[in-house]
Amino acid sequence: MSKLEELRKKIEEKSSREARSSGNPHQNANIDREFSQAGVARKPDDIPKQDTYTRQKTLIPGNVGVFFPSSSRTGNSYRIGPMMRPHIVHDRGHADLPKRDPKLTDYWDLFKWRSMMETAGALRPDLADAIAAYNHFLDGEGEAREFSYERYVMNDQSGRTTLRNAILDAQDAAIKLWRSNGKPSNFQFTGPGIPCGSADPILRKTFPYPVTENWQKAIGAHFIWISGNVAVDQSNAASPVFKMKFVLHAEDQYNFNPGQSDIASGIPDSENGKFVVVNFAHGYRNNSTIKRSFTWKGFEPGISSMGMNIRINERPPK
Repeated sequence: MSKLEELRKKIEEKSSREARSSGNPHQNANIDREFSQAGVARKPDDIPKQDTYTRQKTLIPGNVGVFFPSSSRTGNSYRIGPMMRPHIVHDRGHADLPKRDPKLTDYWDLFKWRSMMETAGALRPDLADAIAAYNHFLDGEGEAREFSYERYVMNDQSGRTTLRNAILDAQDAAIKLWRSNGKPSNFQFTGPGIPCGSADPILRKTFPYPVTENWQKAIGAHFIWISGNVAVDQSNAASPVFKMKFVLHAEDQYNFNPGQSDIASGIPDSENGKFVVVNFAHGYRNNSTIKRSFTWKGFEPGISSMGMNIRINERPPK
């Protein structure tokens, strides 16, 4: 039995109970007609976006014309040492609100959203990552989920901008750490959390909010942090050669926030957030990593000779 069939059966049972208790046995009589209309009122485009960290409706496109190290805006810093997740605080959305028993209207709304996701899966392949993320919200029981940052880099200009500037950030940090720690030939480093889609206008240009509908809805504003290993050839003291193995770690808390609304459609977050309140759905952590290896010479960070090494074999999520 499919999830929609199970949900339909539950609605029929609950409709009968609530109709009897209210004294109106015909209150929910035309269930088939209601089912046939389920999901029609909204289009697949209405899948809600994730957090934006700001109420601005104009998204600022990223660029790499001018680079600002993340530490110049966040006040946080990189350090020598093994990979260590920095202190990152995610909001909990509707999970902080008191739980309650579901009502018949909650079951109806869940049926409509599930119907809409099935339709979107067939008609909007460009929303594959968004649909997979939303379905895990409904069915993942709050378990963490791995998504593909490679796909984000491949399919969204903001993903490419973020990766390019993350590489510049790591280069800048590596040069400064090398100089301030006795110029070691080999070292590990780990970095602070960097918000992507911040309200800070400079940081937002460097680490922007997604520009495509798919990734706005799949991850929206999120955090990255960087770790890596560096080897330095100092045979030419004036222009040493740096070799870096670089890891970008990404994380997003998928949830819906009280008092906020979807930017595009205006749908209140509470419409999906209430599914958490009645235990139909659960917020969860979205995690991903992306790795690169590259070499540069001297003390000026730059990416023109590195290439982006974008993978082309990343499959759509299930």
